[in-house]
Amino acid sequence: MTLADLTDGNAVRCGVPADVIRYSVHTDGQYFSEFVHANMPTVDGVLYSSRLTERRCIAIYDRALHKHAAASRISLTRSALRSTLEPWNVSVR
Repeated sequence: MTLADLTDGNAVRCGVPADVIRYSVHTDGQYFSEFVHANMPTVDGVLYSSRLTERRCIAIYDRALHKHAAASRISLTRSALRSTLEPWNVSVR
């Protein structure tokens, strides 16, 4: 899975505005994610640090599920994905 890594200063090095990753209003972050999704088809999601806890978070785009399912020839369900990601404390919504 290919992620745009915005952790450990990568966002600043890539010129991503602080409002995208730190602002309490999520509009800028949503616009940034929409831009990445629309213009970077090989990127499957975004890795970022929580503005509240500094813990790492992952936003996975729907296209990543299709790539994974096609590559392994399985049908992914929420419950299968949830059990796979739980050891890394990743929640599925």
